[in-house]
Amino acid sequence: MTAATLKCLIRWLRASCALGALVLAGELQATDFTYTNTNGTITITGYTGPGGDVVIPATIDGLLVTGIGDGAFYSLPSLTGITIPDVVTNLGDWAFASCGNLARLAIGKGITTIKGGYEKGTWGTFMWCSSLTRIEIPDTVTRIGDGAVHLGGALGAFYGCSSLTNVTIGKGLAYLGAGAFNYCNNLPGVFFSAIFAGGSRWSVTAMKRTLSRTV
Repeated sequence: MTAATLKCLIRWLRASCALGALVLAGELQATDFTYTNTNGTITITGYTGPGGDVVIPATIDGLLVTGIGDGAFYSLPSLTGITIPDVVTNLGDWAFASCGNLARLAIGKGITTIKGGYEKGTWGTFMWCSSLTRIEIPDTVTRIGDGAVHLGGALGAFYGCSSLTNVTIGKGLAYLGAGAFNYCNNLPGVFFSAIFAGGSRWSVTAMKRTLSRTV
């Protein structure tokens, strides 16, 4: 065997090992989730892993993960971060509600709607995530849904996220639902990228004067 052949063989073995490790990592990660297969796409329905900073896989069993179901991560104190890939197009009601230690959130560009809970009479997608300090909502999001009516005012998508101090909403937003940022008591304002060329900041007080607004 020549030296050149040996080098090629070593490179091939390294590449094969690396690919195997990636496949194994994906398989191990998939075991942290419960999910359903509907018409060849995956919706995550629950999480059984150790928590921490969780990355939603783009595929499971070779199929695209396109949805995170209602209440899939509800009230998980072990969850400290979540990354949602661009292939995910649907976030369920109360999917991450009451995850009190969730401090980091990355929303993928496949999301067009963040639910407030009104349609099903339930909780918003990120209600009571009391450790979140900042949120960047991508340009692809066109709607933040209305919250369910409550004696203390409408509940909503980010209701009760009491540590929020910085929210930036992308250029695509067309509807901001009732109660979206109610009881976000430390949030001085929300920056809307699209209102003017340089963006515009609304105070939370101004937003609460109306239940919803078309931007």
